[in-house]
Amino acid sequence: MTIKIPKWIYVWCLLMGLLPLGFVAVGYFNPGYFGVEWVTGDMSRLGGVYGNYVARNMASALIMFFALWQRSASMLIVALLMRIFSDIFDTAHNAIAGTLDIQYIIEASILVVGSSIAIYYLWGFRKS
Repeated sequence: MTIKIPKWIYVWCLLMGLLPLGFVAVGYFNPGYFGVEWVTGDMSRLGGVYGNYVARNMASALIMFFALWQRSASMLIVALLMRIFSDIFDTAHNAIAGTLDIQYIIEASILVVGSSIAIYYLWGFRKS
């Protein structure tokens, strides 16, 4: 049985899958864009915090795309929760590190609130 999930939720989830892929591409090909020079001339920059950032964003994008492909409300909820927690932890990490600016707070807030609204609506579409 296929559950009819509203199109706006699919669009939001697609955006939540494409944004991390964009961040990975920008961070990988132009690491200075994020304000930190990770370039060392070899692939050793993929270790540590930078590598975790790339891997986490790539994983969250793939999980979101898989949930979209499955058209499962429960899987979309889990994928959105992962994205919410990831954004909250990034915000907390940047606050502790002293690198948090207002633009990042606004972006993270929009993503968290939008994902929370989608989860609220998806909760009603889950199978009992």
